Amino acid sequence: MWGANLTVHEIVKNSRPDVLSVQQRGRYGVPDGLPIAMREQIAQIDGVSRVGARRSLVGYHVDPRKHVGITLVDGGMRNVMAADGLLTAAQWTQLNAVPTGIFFSVNAAQMWAVKTGDPFTVITGPEVSREDGGNAWEFQVLGVVPEDPSSQSDDGFILGNSLYLENSLAADQRNFGYTFEVLVTDASRAVEISKLIDRRFANSGTPVTTTPHRVNTLRNLNRGMDTASLTAAIASAGLIVILFVTGSAIARSVRERIPEFAALSAVGYRNFHLVLLVFVEAAIPCVAGAILGTGLGGLLEHWLPRVLTRGPAHLFSIPAPHFLVLGWGVGFGLVLALLGSLLPLIKMRYQSVNESMAVR
Repeated sequence: MWGANLTVHEIVKNSRPDVLSVQQRGRYGVPDGLPIAMREQIAQIDGVSRVGARRSLVGYHVDPRKHVGITLVDGGMRNVMAADGLLTAAQWTQLNAVPTGIFFSVNAAQMWAVKTGDPFTVITGPEVSREDGGNAWEFQVLGVVPEDPSSQSDDGFILGNSLYLENSLAADQRNFGYTFEVLVTDASRAVEISKLIDRRFANSGTPVTTTPHRVNTLRNLNRGMDTASLTAAIASAGLIVILFVTGSAIARSVRERIPEFAALSAVGYRNFHLVLLVFVEAAIPCVAGAILGTGLGGLLEHWLPRVLTRGPAHLFSIPAPHFLVLGWGVGFGLVLALLGSLLPLIKMRYQSVNESMAVR
């Protein structure tokens, strides 16, 4: 549960507070999405720094049962996504110069078993047709790039150039079907600027819904509940239960050895030394349990996605680096050991050596 809690915070931290997503509100035409001409209108709104456009090409690769989606971006997305660090400056230049080029993220490359230089063909349905009547789209793999840390998908992403689609589509399908990514000058005004964009197109033929990335990430993670608070509460409840169990075991062990502790006191051991002895004895199994528990959590990270839907399974994945969860686990183990050993020794402190030696 604490690993799930840290994952939620990690995803939210990596989501951009200064980027807005502008999408079509409802479905008003075919193809779905916004006209590319809206890009320049959005760019003129106060507080907007850069605007990028993207659209998707969905089809299958080799096997009709293996669906694949490619995100196609225009040149403006380079400025909007620069801070994400997914592509280097040289890779962005290469993508803009090669219309048929695509970049795979690590997970996507593993899923589709591709490497740099490989061809990659996507077959689309009749709703997306080429001007020449064909439905096969030939791409070239330009390289493999890191995963998006703010993504909630385990499948990774494939990034391409929208010019290829625009130059190949039938004339009546061009310049439509876009969503826009907006970089704002001041992240604190993200919600305000979102409202300005929505009002700007409220009475147009294509009204929009604008949402800051971080707000959208929180909405997807929570799904009607505060996931971070819920996982923290469950973890805390479990910690309290474990504290009672381990505390009782440690207290019983201390009570059974009160004469031995009294003898140590008689020969010069101070209460601090006794507490330290019991703490070390209790800390060994507690810390070992934390390490084993984190290890089991790492195994569940790979097993759960196979039996759960993607949403819940993603929350159980331990965020990288794994030592973050391990550190919290060891810390909780030390707290359990300290509380479990401290309480019975405090009680023993108020007994005289003679009384302690007489305990059976």
